Amino acid sequence: MTCCIVGLLILTVVSRLRRVLGRSGETAVLFAPVARRPAPGQTAARPHHPPTPRPHRRETAVVFRYASLGITLCLMAAPALVWMGLLENTGTAGQWLLRSACYLVLAILVAWLSRTATVLRAPPGAGTLLVIVGVMIFELGMADMHLFRVLDTGKGNLFADMAFHSVGPVVTMLGGLLSLYGEAGRTTTSRRSSRSTETRARPPASAVTVSSSPPMTT
Repeated sequence: MTCCIVGLLILTVVSRLRRVLGRSGETAVLFAPVARRPAPGQTAARPHHPPTPRPHRRETAVVFRYASLGITLCLMAAPALVWMGLLENTGTAGQWLLRSACYLVLAILVAWLSRTATVLRAPPGAGTLLVIVGVMIFELGMADMHLFRVLDTGKGNLFADMAFHSVGPVVTMLGGLLSLYGEAGRTTTSRRSSRSTETRARPPASAVTVSSSPPMTT
């Protein structure tokens, strides 16, 4: 229960920060557009109507899609770490089989939800991917150690235990910083584009010239 609360808090903080930055980047329109009249001998330009957008196929929800990738990563990473000797194997073959079957079913279910559910929305990108994958690493790492009891960091090894439980939050924080940096960059670009001035071409010089010298008399 504590793991779920921590994961939800991390996602809530990141979404709140993104909303704050998004609102700060909005600029209010204070003046009406400048009215333009056609020059003598020219016809008024017709208003340009944007093309009607074509209906596109439904996209998958990135939250569930990235969560499915995170579950698949944890499904393969834990046995690999045990095989390399970085983690201690404390489970039987039956426990590992149950754990792998649960994670496989969960990954397939979440991948199916990415095509049907639209409740959770998030912008696609590396920042969102790292946030969701970091939450999955933290949650499933706790489940491997305390629910399925298939691995351990070693008895009395406090630093290894802290490092194991810190991987997920570190990845999530990196993803949050990356998302905030990208949002701040887009906000700065929108501000610069809104401040740009419109340049107008000067009218061409008249072909008829009038002489200002007085006429000569005889």
